[in-house]
Amino acid sequence: MNRNKKTIIYSFDIFDTCIIRTCGSPENFLQLLSIRAFKERPSENMRKLFLIDRQQAEHRACQNNPHANIFDIYNHLEFSHNSLLTHEELAQVEIDLQKEVARPVLHIQQQIARLRQKGCKIVYISDMYLPKSVLREILTKYDFLHPSDLLYVSCDEGCTKANGELFRFIKEKECFDYRNWHHYGDNPNSDIKVPSLLGIHTHKVINSYSKAQHSWLFLPKVCEYNYTSIIAGISRSLTLSTQKNNRNNLILDLIAPLYCSFAYNIVYKAKQDGIKRLFFFSRDTAQLYQAALRFQSLFPEIEMRYIRISRDSIKNTPEKKLIEFFLQEGLACHDLHCAIVDSNSTGQTLFTINKLLHKNGYNSVNRYNIINYLTNNTYSYIYSDDKSYNPNHDYWLIDYTSSASTFIIPVIIEAVFSANSQKKTIAYIKKEGKITPVFDSKNDDDCIEQITPKVVEQHQTELLKQYADIFISHNLHHYSESILHRIALPTLFQFIHSPHKEILQAIDGLSFIHQGVSKPIIEKQPFIKLFRIRGKNTLWPRGSVIYSLPEPLSNLFIKTRLKNNQLL
Repeated sequence: MNRNKKTIIYSFDIFDTCIIRTCGSPENFLQLLSIRAFKERPSENMRKLFLIDRQQAEHRACQNNPHANIFDIYNHLEFSHNSLLTHEELAQVEIDLQKEVARPVLHIQQQIARLRQKGCKIVYISDMYLPKSVLREILTKYDFLHPSDLLYVSCDEGCTKANGELFRFIKEKECFDYRNWHHYGDNPNSDIKVPSLLGIHTHKVINSYSKAQHSWLFLPKVCEYNYTSIIAGISRSLTLSTQKNNRNNLILDLIAPLYCSFAYNIVYKAKQDGIKRLFFFSRDTAQLYQAALRFQSLFPEIEMRYIRISRDSIKNTPEKKLIEFFLQEGLACHDLHCAIVDSNSTGQTLFTINKLLHKNGYNSVNRYNIINYLTNNTYSYIYSDDKSYNPNHDYWLIDYTSSASTFIIPVIIEAVFSANSQKKTIAYIKKEGKITPVFDSKNDDDCIEQITPKVVEQHQTELLKQYADIFISHNLHHYSESILHRIALPTLFQFIHSPHKEILQAIDGLSFIHQGVSKPIIEKQPFIKLFRIRGKNTLWPRGSVIYSLPEPLSNLFIKTRLKNNQLL
């Protein structure tokens, strides 16, 4: 048959081309597997022994059969332990985990859809030990595989891409012409060199890490579980599976790692402090609250609530009505210990609340404050000359406790990271027997000038939820303190000192009202104006300068400032 002789064929590798793993590398995948391989949480030593033998079992299986499948691999597993799952259970656990960590690469998905519309033949080809039925399920779930498409997997066909046999097999079976065949993949040998020698047109796919994610990959390992690389994998997978835009880079490189690790730490600290009810103050902690809710199942003894409250609502409401509101919301208690979470208050609001609660015989409440935590945990972080965090280098030390830095951090946290569509609560009224918040029609006191569009807020919330869910499923909550101090905070402080232009674009247009005066956070300025005022008409002059300068000049500016330990 020659039905496909003149048809243009486009074949695609599957893993790291069409499908990306949330954990990053195959080595990280085995790290996750090593935890689920046991009936109870294993020790580090047990995990290590299992990992070694799982890799050796694959090697032994492939020596007997170069096209071994997952069941062959576990038939060669020698490691045993009374809490280890059976070989049949292990194979199924690994299959289920492969399905769980799979995410689509959106730009490849869109490219394939365009090619299919043009009448091109779509083929998926993989050197993989997972059976075709599993890969078919993953590809179908993410709308890659259509009924007219073809799927070939080495362990089912008995031949591999790596030596060219699988390409030859497909050519003969489907009557393809190499001259009309294009292949896309990430592997330099099996996806590029080998098919090129056959006459197939090859295209290298690079699903790269961002600068921040790349720097996390090379942080020194401090434990056997490579959580720094895994968290880079989470950010990359969600970046590649969503529409490319600067806001997503901001969320996945800065906001999500910070808020997920910080939210877990808050709830964990609340548990240690004996807190039974945790209140998140409205507006500024709305996004943090959404992240914290994803950890609820890990802390069933703590109730999390979102409360509409502000300085003005406390000031403008009579004492009796306030107590009634506190009772209604569960903040006023005799038998429970409560705490609040806020962003950047001076503590006066909490002082007023506790004074009122004490006066009326109720328990006082604790407080966890985001900005206080961040500014009290600033360190001298070390950066190399390529602007990537590297604790092994000692080129320049940056002091992040300076007034310029500690001023812009609250602005970024409140006006950018915590941006939402909600309005400020200014008072309370009683309506149908319930105390109801009254919202301000404008914003006029140290707050975001523009209300974030609802759709933008919902998108950020959805990404945060996905991030937090993967954070838990990949066991990163056990390392949240280290993630906060080794990844999230250094990345934030590096951004404050040497922000990337693409992320600054996500901030452009946002203003902040400080001491009654509205100022843009950053502004792209023409060179003459930039030379004259150096961005000092904005809240973040350094950000404005870097955003306005061409790339080579902005890099020189950052390097000079780093060397002289200056903050603009």
